[in-house]
Amino acid sequence: AATAVRARVRLYENIIDEDKGVYNEDGSLNLNPNSLTDREDCYLEPAFAGAKAYERFQFVRQGFFCVDSKDSRPDALVFNRIVSLKSSFVLPKES
Repeated sequence: AATAVRARVRLYENIIDEDKGVYNEDGSLNLNPNSLTDREDCYLEPAFAGAKAYERFQFVRQGFFCVDSKDSRPDALVFNRIVSLKSSFVLPKES
């Protein structure tokens, strides 16, 4: 942690909560309250210190991220998740 780079990481999900359906009973869109999770004070590997706008990286077990072009600065990096990783792994059923 002593050599880590601090960053802000935004985790985006679908804006519509498709598990509950696209529309609510009143006809309004069923918005996902967790469509954006904003994580401040994240610690990254020191190699990220020189990251530039639009550069893309894979964060292990999290997804693919892009350096934000508007909010990111060399002294305050911001990463946006652009693709999440989905696992199709299912534990085998015991016999």
